[in-house]
Amino acid sequence: MAKKKSKLKIEQAAPKPGISKKKIALLVMALIILIVGAYLFLPAPTGEVVLNEKNSEIYSLLVAGGINESMVDATQQRVMIQYDLPEELDKEASWYFAMGAAAASSPESEKIIVQALVGGNPTEKVSVKTKDVLDYLARNITDLEFVNRFEFG
Repeated sequence: MAKKKSKLKIEQAAPKPGISKKKIALLVMALIILIVGAYLFLPAPTGEVVLNEKNSEIYSLLVAGGINESMVDATQQRVMIQYDLPEELDKEASWYFAMGAAAASSPESEKIIVQALVGGNPTEKVSVKTKDVLDYLARNITDLEFVNRFEFG
């Protein structure tokens, strides 16, 4: 009988399995404090939208040339143009037009990358140095020299 009493006392002294209501309440309070603290100390968005004028200028030139659906991203390092190829325009001719628009609007960019989409499917990417496009437009290099400077990939 002494064994039963000591066993009963041990069982009563052992903590119950699971998380207690106190621990849950503490976790919820800690979470609330973290959320409120983050809200108070994170900077608020300014609500300002900064447009890249180069993108708008290149896009406008593309639309003027008949390329109505395009994505343009101009940076100091490169100008990336991806567009839906109009049915009446040859793919290779569209490359020249897009490259010319990019070079005219963003001559300080190092490289121009163009990619036509035909039926929603991307074709090869063509890249060339902006300097080479400007040289071609100024007729300082021939058609063959210009085409040989294209990089496909």
